[in-house]
Amino acid sequence: MRNKYFWMAAPFIFVIFWSGGYKFAKLGLMHIEPMTMLAIRYGIAAIILLPCIFWVPIEWPTEMQDWFIMVITGFLIQCVYFNLTYLALSKV
Repeated sequence: MRNKYFWMAAPFIFVIFWSGGYKFAKLGLMHIEPMTMLAIRYGIAAIILLPCIFWVPIEWPTEMQDWFIMVITGFLIQCVYFNLTYLALSKV
C-alpha cells in the first residue's frame, strides 16, 4: 500500500527538487564559475549513478539508431541546455 502512495507523490517530489535546483544553482554561481559547477554536479551524479548500472538489471538498447537518439538527446539536454542556463544565471 505504501508503494501506491509513493508513486502518487513522486511527481510532486520531482517538481520540488527540479525547481529547487535553479535556486541552488543561482546561489552557487555567486561563488564558482558555471562550467566548474556543472563539472562538479556531473561528477557527483556519475559517482552516485554508476553503481546503479551494476545493481539494477537494465535492458540496454541493441539498435545503433536507439543509441544515436539517446546520445543526441542527452547531449542537447545536459550540455547545451544546462550550460546555457548556468551561463545565463551567472550573468544575472
